[in-house]
Parts: sequence; structure tokens; C-alpha cells
Amino acid sequence: MKVLTWNINSINARMHVLEEVLKKHSPDVLMLQETKSQDVNFPILDLKSLGYEVAFKGQKSYNGIAVLTKVKPDNILLELPGIEDENARFCQIEMDGKVFICIYAPNGNPIGTEKFEYKLQWHEALNKHLKSLMAEGKEIVLGGDFNICPTRKDVYDFDRNKDNALCQPESIAHYNRLINMGFVDAYRAFHEEGEQYTFWGYRQAMFNYNKGWRIDFFLVTPDSFDEVKDCWIDKEFRSMEKPSDHTPLILEL
Repeated sequence: MKVLTWNINSINARMHVLEEVLKKHSPDVLMLQETKSQDVNFPILDLKSLGYEVAFKGQKSYNGIAVLTKVKPDNILLELPGIEDENARFCQIEMDGKVFICIYAPNGNPIGTEKFEYKLQWHEALNKHLKSLMAEGKEIVLGGDFNICPTRKDVYDFDRNKDNALCQPESIAHYNRLINMGFVDAYRAFHEEGEQYTFWGYRQAMFNYNKGWRIDFFLVTPDSFDEVKDCWIDKEFRSMEKPSDHTPLILEL
């Protein structure tokens, strides 16, 4: 099984890239964030014609979440339990005995504002939900854009970005709580080196100079990690014409 997570940064603007991603990887599960499409404009028929079932929740201009699967999933959940949130940031499905969860976590900038407090509250609700699923013995594959930079080697210049919400101790603490819960950062388990990123801003040739961030993750429970063959970043799609500012992360089970 191949599972991908990718912040697509507008599904309707990146269909040409999405089609190439599906052609190259043919994922069994594809988690998409920042689809930036209202439900009425979501390209569901195009995706079905490409062989995928789709669970999604849209939002005009912002956010948006979707999970594409080759077989029809069970128990679709489109709201994060434990928090009232009008934003489309969460999608959970069940398939092949596992729970697959796709998230687009809040950015939280600037710190010291309601946006940062919302970020922390959202992660708190996520952690509580995951703890509850683990107590039920669920095998979990959690993927998406976490908007957290867990270590200095996950950003091109930590000191320069020390006032960014993604680098704050409170943000990093939520990531660490998941690790302490037993989740495994699948990419880091296979790749310990730094300067490997999933996001590069559009400004100042950030991609060309590899000034990036690793903020897209797959975190998996130990029982699911036993099945992981590899987890890696495919940078090819970041260099296409009119790309997303993120590139896919691939999990092979």
C-alpha cells in the first residue's frame, strides 16, 4: 500500500500537478490539504474518472481537506471531535483495518494573538482524539500539514524563524506529546539527516536555494509502523509549472 500526503494549495489550480502525482505514484490513499474549494466547485467527477473515491470538506478560498482512496472507505468523519471549528481541517476514514486521518493544522501566526491560541486549542483537541482512538486499540496513520517545526534541522534557519508560530515551544510540545504517546515520525525514522523539506515559500527562489521547512508528516502508531517499508519526500512536483509550495510525502506499507 502506498499512502501520500500533500498540501495541494488549491485543487482546481493544481489539477495538472495532481494528475501527474496520481500517474507516477498511483497511491491507494492520498491525503490533500488546502484544497481551497467550496463543495459545489470540488472536482469530484474528475477524481472519480481517475479511479478514486473522495471524502472531502471544502471551504471558500481557504483551508479545505480531502482523502482520495481506490476503494470506498468506511466511517467518514469530517469534524475534529472536542472543538467547535468552522474551518475544514480534518478528515478521518477507516479502510483495511486502519484509521487514516488527514489534517491541515492551523498556522497560528502571529504569536500572541487569537490565531496562536486557536492553533494550540486545535492541537489539544487533536491529541485528545488520538489518545482516545489509541485506547480503543486502533491502528492509526496520521498524515498532513502539521504547521509545526519540531527541531532545528527541520527548517533552513531556525534562529531567523524563532518568532514564527511553527517554531514556538508550545507548538513543538504538541508534536512531542504525540511522540510520547507512541506515535512514530515515519520520515524521521528512515532519514536522520537535515535539510530535507516538504515546503518552500514562493518568494526569493526559496526552492532553488533549498530554504525550506519540514512541516508535513506521517505519524503512525507502533503496530502500523511495523508495516512501514519507507517514507520519503518526492521533490519532483515542486519544480513543475505553477506548483504548490509543498511537495508530496510518500509512505510505503
